[in-house]
Parts: sequence; C-alpha cells; structure tokens
Amino acid sequence: MNRTRFIGPVLIMLFSVNPGVSAQPDSIAFSGQVIGWAGMNVGKESITQLGGRFLPALFYQHTYKNKIKLDADFSANAYYGVVYNNWTFANNQPGLKPYRALLRLSSDQFEIRAGLQKISFGSATLLRPLMWFDGIDPRDPLQLTDGVYALLGRYYFLSNANIWIWGLLGNKNQRSWDYLPTLREKPEFGGRIQLPVLNGELGLSYNHREPGTDNFQMPGMLQETSVRYTEDKAGLDGKWTIGPGVWFEYVLKHNSHAPEQIPAYENYLNLGSDYTFAWGNGLNLLAEHFLYSGFSSTSGNFQTRNFTAASLSYPLGLLNRASVMVYRGWDDKSWYRFINFQRQYDNLSLYLMLFRNPESFSLYSSTLNNNLFSGKGFQIMATYNF
Repeated sequence: MNRTRFIGPVLIMLFSVNPGVSAQPDSIAFSGQVIGWAGMNVGKESITQLGGRFLPALFYQHTYKNKIKLDADFSANAYYGVVYNNWTFANNQPGLKPYRALLRLSSDQFEIRAGLQKISFGSATLLRPLMWFDGIDPRDPLQLTDGVYALLGRYYFLSNANIWIWGLLGNKNQRSWDYLPTLREKPEFGGRIQLPVLNGELGLSYNHREPGTDNFQMPGMLQETSVRYTEDKAGLDGKWTIGPGVWFEYVLKHNSHAPEQIPAYENYLNLGSDYTFAWGNGLNLLAEHFLYSGFSSTSGNFQTRNFTAASLSYPLGLLNRASVMVYRGWDDKSWYRFINFQRQYDNLSLYLMLFRNPESFSLYSSTLNNNLFSGKGFQIMATYNF
C-alpha cells in the first residue's frame, strides 16, 4: 500500500465540498526563502563547508460561505553544498526534494490535513521527549525540519481543549529518538488530547509504529540481520505559568519483540523552566534537565543518560540579538557550547554562529543531528525572505 492510495480518498473528500454561491474569490500567494552559508570545523583536520538552499512555497486558499477554508500548501527544498578537507575538495551534496505538500480543510473548530507536513507538539524546547515526528535542532536558528506523510485531524472545543488523530504511511527516514526507521509499508497511527488545567494545559499522547530493517547491526554484532518489532509509546506533558514558566514531558515506550540490543522499556523525562528578567532589554533564561532510562528484559541490561541544557537570549536593540546555549552530558562528562549573533532587517537576516562540541551528539539513539555543529568552529549564514 503506497501513500498515494492512503491519502487519495481524503483528497477526493476535500475537493468534493460544494462551494455554493457564496464562495469567496481564490487567494494565491508565492513566497520563499533563500539561504547561503559558509562554515569551518577546526580540529586535526580542517573541514570547510559552503552551500545554499532555496525553499520556494506556493499557497492557495478558497473560503466557502465565510466559514470553511480549503488550503493547498506546496514547497520544495533545493540545496547544494561543497565540502573541503584541509582545503582540498572532498565532495559535493546536491539535492532536490519536496519540503511540504499538503491540503487542509478547516473552520474555526476543526482542521483536516493530508500530505507531507510538519507535526510537532509538546512543552519542552531544548531536550524534547515528544519529538516524535520532527527533527528540529534548537541550535538551528531557522528551525528547519523534514515533514512526514500523514493524515491529521484536529478538533478544538470551546473550552480550549483539543483532540488530535493521525495516521502516517510511506515514511522511511529515521527520526531522532528512533533506533530503526518505520517500515515503509506499515501504517503508523496515534492521537493526542490537550486539556486546559488551571492557568496552563495538560497533554496526553499515544503513537504506534512498526520499525524494522534488513541491515540491523549494532556494536558487538558480527554480521547484519533482519529485524522487525512493534513500538508503542505514551506521552504526558504539561506547562504552566507560576511567575516563571514551568513544564514537563514524560514518555514511556515499549519495544515489543525487539532484539536484546534494543531496550524493551524506555523512559524519557524532561523538567524545564524559563523566566525573562527585567534587565535592560529583557534577558530570557531557559533551563531543562533530561533523564533517560532503558531496560532490556531479555539481557537484563539497564542504561541511563542524563543531560542538562540552558539557553540565554538577549535583544541588543531593535535589530540585533545574541543567544547562548550550553548542554552538559553527565554520563560522559561532555560539554556542548553554542553562541549565535543575529542581525535582522526587513527581509534579510544575518547570523554568526560559534560552537565547541564533541564530534557526535550522544543524546539521540540515531545518528541524526550529529554533524550539524560537531567539533569546534564557526558558521556564517544569510537568509532572505520574499
């Protein structure tokens, strides 16, 4: 079953809505973003990277009877990068792929989205147990992430509670917390409910998927093997303002019939808080602590990971902003340091980023996000929005 057959009936349903005589004129908009960067990683070898990215987007909207909207959102991700090792050409990385391709039917209290889209939720910022469908790196000032092919429905109650239901199919990429990618022919499904509680909100989420690969190999294994198992995870998160903002995210994951190298049960916990001090232009301090534990019932292995992260952000007038992020890995005594200076014009943004990190980010199960700011070095970047 391919993703075309999966979303096809939904697209037919969206286009079958009768516009009626009071339909509003169509609205079409074209926009985009042009990005250029240059950076250097300094270590035993000097690695220089140059590149550019173009993200054109086409947006269409039609309103029915002033209540129901039909949107179409299509954007592409075209990029090209060149890597030099000790000033000698190493490789180039051209690419062109869809970035977003979705249809949306919505009103004041519901929406249905079908296609390649971004699905993101939760309360945490730097260390996110609920990063199930996106791969946003908090150090990336553009917050770019690949989408997933999905059908998503959301309903908003008048009490400010809302409910989500989703189904995914045809996604083969491995995401940050995943040991293995989802089997492309297997559907992934789940849902979420958010409830107002006191002066904040509480969320409960669930997702089921079937990971697998024909090329499974972990340290200590002599050869590759085929692996299939099921994964169920439940998440609970909440966020409140009690002077400072406070939040938590907790995820319990069960990997059923997984190989002994993958924990049968996993726990992810994030505790965080932030506050903006009335100093100068306003200094924002954000801090989170992350705890992970995994237990294998077959081998009896128990593993833990502990991270603390903090960020400082300060506006240097109307056009400039400076931010600092620091991560501490308590198990391997590692430090991750990142500084970003930003200057903002009407459509143009300029960034200077300095970093000093280990060669790989040991927080995630997969190798994603390991090379973005690995080692020590700098990156300059310019973005233009039109």
